[in-house]
Amino acid sequence: MISQLTAAVAALSLWSGASAATPSIPLLKSLVASPQDACKLAAGPQGRKEAGFDLGGNNVKSTGTLKGWMMFVDFPDAQTNGSDSQALFDTHAAAVSQFYQTSSYGKLSVELSADTQQVYRMPSISTSYGWADGLKPYYLEMYIQDALDAYMHAHNADGDASVLPEMDVLYLIPPPTADFFNSNTFMYEPEIRVPNAGGNGTVGNDTTATNGTAGTAVAHRAIAFGHDIFHEDGYKVLVHETGHTMGLPDYYLTDGSELPGALVGGFSLMAVTFEQAPDFFAYDKWRMGWMADSAVHCITEKGSTTHVLSPLEKKVEGSESTQAVVVATSGTTALVAEARTKNGVDDELCGAGVLLYTVDSNVPSGQGPVRIINGLDSDLRWCGGYPSNLAPLSFTKPRKSSLTVEKWGITVTLTEHDEVTDNWTIKVDYK
Repeated sequence: MISQLTAAVAALSLWSGASAATPSIPLLKSLVASPQDACKLAAGPQGRKEAGFDLGGNNVKSTGTLKGWMMFVDFPDAQTNGSDSQALFDTHAAAVSQFYQTSSYGKLSVELSADTQQVYRMPSISTSYGWADGLKPYYLEMYIQDALDAYMHAHNADGDASVLPEMDVLYLIPPPTADFFNSNTFMYEPEIRVPNAGGNGTVGNDTTATNGTAGTAVAHRAIAFGHDIFHEDGYKVLVHETGHTMGLPDYYLTDGSELPGALVGGFSLMAVTFEQAPDFFAYDKWRMGWMADSAVHCITEKGSTTHVLSPLEKKVEGSESTQAVVVATSGTTALVAEARTKNGVDDELCGAGVLLYTVDSNVPSGQGPVRIINGLDSDLRWCGGYPSNLAPLSFTKPRKSSLTVEKWGITVTLTEHDEVTDNWTIKVDYK
């Protein structure tokens, strides 16, 4: 499961609080400005789509307010009367907003709006956009541009981008009658633009206009949703894709060689949207700015250290609380421990305990940049509908409370669980 990780096995020690220790790993020396900086993994060669700490400047913000706007479209061969638009917005907008409010501990507010009064007719039939073939970038650009053009024409505002609402992300919603959209969701990355008056508009980054850009920017990202958004938990598909716009990668194998949760179980909706523990990993919350440095204990030298983990799903007050322990094994690899419990957006979790996983920012999105370490408890291997032999969870309990990562010589042991506070005490031995 961790064969792709390229760790440098070196002497490591605990960095917490105001420790001024110097790391023994030469690769990390230049990274250290504070005790936790050695555990902020560098971005890999593909930038945004990996697990590096630098999410990149082209993504939407992950703190503050993110504005999203839903636009409903249909096709000459797949029409709708628009009756579903308001219902979908009503069920999704509030749920998405609440999910991010809870998961981010109030650090991110997602404000969704929608044009539910009109469904905008696309100029071409649904099959002309190449969805069945995977919606290649050319077709996706055409799809997004046709939708924007349809809106502009309907409002007699060709060339006037001011008729569009202010937005960070454009959400394009097809009709449920378009069956070919089933379980396919795509995101387009370049900044979204509409034509200038007298200019050639594009959703891409062409520089054909005299001012150096083609058209007027109206959104940083656009998402073309598939039929999966109409499923019972469809709002989590929207949460997942919005996560991509902030720089989070896919944690399932995008080549389809394994079931979606084969690498991380049901413990992140960046892999599986319908499982019982959909919260984001602690490492992702940290790099999105939802978790303060003071909530992370960073280990960079060998030795034995003890840590008290507070539940990931609870908002932690005070600088003494710890929500993640990160062992930096190189500038791009780490082992992470966090406590997952039946709280917050994980309130349907089937069990509780300490979750261990590896992070490798050299591994691209969709190829396993995050992988759960195989389990400590056979009776808590899975929290949902997949077979128990897939990605057993690394929950720890007193009766079976130790796990060694042989590749790096790291042993994590659960020493105590406080049932009143739901805090979990672990010992980390690096040999």
